[in-house]
Order: sequence, then C-alpha cells, then structure tokens
Amino acid sequence: MRANTAEQWLQQRIQKYGPISKLSLFGKPTVFIHGKDANKFVFTSDSSTLSSSLLESVKKLLGDRCLLELGGQDHKRVRDALGLFLKPESLKSYVGKMDEEVLPLMKTLTFNIICALLFGIERGARREKLVDWFQEMIEGMWSIPINLPFTRYNRSLQASASIRNMMKDLIGEKRRELAKKGVNPQKDLISCMLSTRDENNEK
Repeated sequence: MRANTAEQWLQQRIQKYGPISKLSLFGKPTVFIHGKDANKFVFTSDSSTLSSSLLESVKKLLGDRCLLELGGQDHKRVRDALGLFLKPESLKSYVGKMDEEVLPLMKTLTFNIICALLFGIERGARREKLVDWFQEMIEGMWSIPINLPFTRYNRSLQASASIRNMMKDLIGEKRRELAKKGVNPQKDLISCMLSTRDENNEK
C-alpha cells in the first residue's frame, strides 16, 4: 500500500484469505468482499441490509449530512434531484452558461501558450504585464483614432509601445542566452529565429 501497489496488495489478500475477509481499516473493523456476487450484493441491497458509512475522521471533515453518508429516503431524494439536473433537456440549457465560463479561460490559455512557445516568457509579472498591455491594445484597435490623453486610442498606443519595448528587451536577452554554450536555440520561436542563418551564413 505504501509503495502505491494497492491493486497488487488486494490480489495477494484475495489469494491468501479468499473473496471475503475481515480487516482493520484505519483502526475501524471492515469487511472486504470481492467478485461478481459481491458487486451484486452491494448494488441490489437496500438500506436495511447495507448502508454507507464513512470513517469517523472523514465524517468530521465532510459532516454527518454529506452526500456520501445519505441513505434511504434522503438518498433517493438527492438521486432524483440529480437525475432531473443531469437529464438531456437540462444539460442543453447549461451549454450557454458553460460557454460563458470556458471561453474566457480558453482565451487566457491560448495567450499563455503563445507566451511560452513563441516568446519564451514564463509565468510571472512579465507575462501578466504583457496580457494587460495586449488587452489594452486590442480594445483601442477599433476605437475612434483620436490621440488625446485619456482616450482609448491613446491608451492603446501606449500599450503597443510598451509591448514593443518588452519585445526589444526580450530579444536582447535571447541573444545573450544564445551566445552561451549549451542553450537550446529551438526552445521558443524568437530563439529559433535569432539562431537561423541566411544563405550567406549570416544571422
């Protein structure tokens, strides 16, 4: 068990004691059952024969009325509610809400991948600044092009300048890194482009 070999441990126990045996699990007397008949017994027995019971240590964390502890009519009521919640007609109505949650995350995920693979910018303050500047630049891209302080277009221009300055600093860092031996020139697109030579063998 300690070596993360639970399945092997269970098979050894079955071979030694058979499909039904008694053991102590975290200090609590427990009956271990295995096989098709055991599965049938568990899934066909009602609450008067078999009921769910958590370890006391787990019960203290989850509470006496947690879903895993419910039985009888309480369990049936929750199961019926879950059935209504998960029926196909209901799931269709959740798609819009799911899109609202997922799409912003997908945009962030895509930008983070671009930062990592194209620019080689790791997670941290620099990437967060780039995200903010990029959003500011995009928001002003389709605004009225009036370059006055506090206008959206002016903020977009400032963000664009900040991005270019960051890229210049980043290119300088990549060049210094490539000058060192043992640095992988294909770790990101900028490094790859900087290490590429033309037909005259010039960078």
